[in-house]
Amino acid sequence: MRVLFVTTHPYLPLFYGGSEMSAHHLANHFAADGHHVAVLSSLRNRRNMRALRYRLAARLASGIAHDRMMGYSVYRAWRPENHIATIVRREASDIAILQAGRQNDMAKAVIATGTPFIYYLRDLGFSFTDADRSILQHAAFVANSRYTARVFHERTGRTAAVIPPLVIGENYRNPGPGDKVLFVNPNHQKGVDIALQLAERNPDIPFLFIEGWGLPKDLQSVVRARARALANLIWKPSTANMKAVYAQARIVLMPTGTPFQGQPVDFVETWGRVATEAQFSGIPVIATNRGGLPESVGDGGILIDAGASIETWHDALRRLWADRDFYAACSARARRHADREEIKPERLFARLFRICLETASAMPALAPPSPAHRQAAEARQATDILAASAPSAARK
Repeated sequence: MRVLFVTTHPYLPLFYGGSEMSAHHLANHFAADGHHVAVLSSLRNRRNMRALRYRLAARLASGIAHDRMMGYSVYRAWRPENHIATIVRREASDIAILQAGRQNDMAKAVIATGTPFIYYLRDLGFSFTDADRSILQHAAFVANSRYTARVFHERTGRTAAVIPPLVIGENYRNPGPGDKVLFVNPNHQKGVDIALQLAERNPDIPFLFIEGWGLPKDLQSVVRARARALANLIWKPSTANMKAVYAQARIVLMPTGTPFQGQPVDFVETWGRVATEAQFSGIPVIATNRGGLPESVGDGGILIDAGASIETWHDALRRLWADRDFYAACSARARRHADREEIKPERLFARLFRICLETASAMPALAPPSPAHRQAAEARQATDILAASAPSAARK
């Protein structure tokens, strides 16, 4: 099978986010089982030299840059949805998996190519007007959590298969807890105000903040000034080596959706990949009890109401930090929760692959494939058969 992942977000290694890491792990599973994988993503401006090289390459190649740095083809364009037809033809894609970003625009472009597709719901940004009804008719829907699937059903009346983010435990697992409170993605939507208040109230506890999305320009100076004033807080840029980050962590904070400087925040975590990654090392998580976090955290931490006072967060942190027996019990539950059968990578991949097969075989033709598409597919069919029969490579 020839699979094309499509996103209007930037992709690895330009940007490390939850949906990008999940797509990468899925891509590796497809490739290890002998399937052909490609990704079409955005060239949205990132402030580094690698991004500059990609943008220059795109200008010289009809707006599309191409590389294989992740072990498979990654195409990068200013507006990926405008290049879907080109990449589908070039890759002779059997199915497209749309995730993260302007998914309706991507879906309409895929429908025009006649390619079956899966609409992967990884956040609550989806909406469908009357003009979008063709998407509901043609797409197979997958949700990253039971929570996301429930909201999708409430809005559309449709059912989505639930496949949580695929996380490879060995990429994150460490033998023992570190000595810091970890907060990943210090953003106003992710609860940076609560995290900073906790660091301010607990000068005896070391905190580690790892950048993610960044902050809006009007908030950057205020937040960074508060962080610089704290001797117990280390602020580091985003990194691909999260295993080394978790080796330093004793507790993970995920106060997503809590107020920022007294103002409500309208953001819900639909899963919370950081919680799963951390729990493989037995790191308990203190998180809000909204959205998909109760599923990802489970009993491997402490869940707190998003509107709770800072005192509630402070008390939970102090107890987990100081009470050794309580910490040990939470840590053991975190490991068990991470190792549960429901999120085993092989199980998740098998379910997604089954949906891919069902979608590719059952979906009616949306539009007649172009002659170039048919010729490319026929030319590569024998190669696909040989690749599928070859032994699987080791998964990363």
